[in-house]
Amino acid sequence: MQYLTKEGIDSTFSFLSKVKSGSLIAFTYIHQDFIDGINLFGWESGYKRFVKNKIFINGMRPENVGNFLSGYGYRLIEDLDYSRMADSYIRPTGRKLTASKLEHMVFAEKI
Repeated sequence: MQYLTKEGIDSTFSFLSKVKSGSLIAFTYIHQDFIDGINLFGWESGYKRFVKNKIFINGMRPENVGNFLSGYGYRLIEDLDYSRMADSYIRPTGRKLTASKLEHMVFAEKI
């Protein structure tokens, strides 16, 4: 999502709104506070590289994801920031990877 324009996001999800009920989607997004420069999540160099250079151009606020999805006929199943995802899926494997609250992964179902 962070690489797409608002028009691109709307076009993509408008297309995806036509899929059959029960279809699943997964995508990632960057926290809007990072895009806005409000919270750099300890990654100042990433902000300069990816936001200032307009590589990341859009973000979302976690509290708005469910409403965004419902507007296209989807139900939010899970919205995890990468640190929570690491706790649930990476650490149990014994791997030690760093993760940030900056990027989220969403899993949703077409209703």
